[in-house]
Amino acid sequence: RRLDQRNDGPGKSLPTLRLGLRYTAPMTGSEAVTSLISVATVQIKGVFKDVPAELVNSKLHEGLMSPATTAAHLCEVYTSVLTASKGEEHKWGSYELPVSEWSEVLELMWSLREEAIAVVPSLPEDKGAHLAIDYIAAHDFYHVGQLAALRVALEPNWNAYSIYGE
Repeated sequence: RRLDQRNDGPGKSLPTLRLGLRYTAPMTGSEAVTSLISVATVQIKGVFKDVPAELVNSKLHEGLMSPATTAAHLCEVYTSVLTASKGEEHKWGSYELPVSEWSEVLELMWSLREEAIAVVPSLPEDKGAHLAIDYIAAHDFYHVGQLAALRVALEPNWNAYSIYGE
């Protein structure tokens, strides 16, 4: 049975997802990873888009990250993918952010993310899939949720659906 059909009968399509994507079976592992990265890209870009200056260092709770600390953290995560792609082990906590301005941190984060995504197809499929899913897509989704909660709570006019490209 195709993934875009309901269980209540053939030909009854699922509604199109907000992203305009429609999944059909069969999907290769590589296609699934590419799809996850695509969806994560839309969401992470949406949650970081136009973060107001007054929220850059805001946290909902002391144990959570601000947009600034999240972006810095993601720089290290994406760097870890690049390190692992060379067969080396990343030493967590050793990363030092080479820039300090918010706009520079974001620019670096996007650049490292693109490099990490670009290196994945050159790796053996199991290693590439592991890095792409665990350190890019799933990790991005996790932080999207944290930052979306922060923005909804502290920025009343923020459109929570913007993480879907709206």
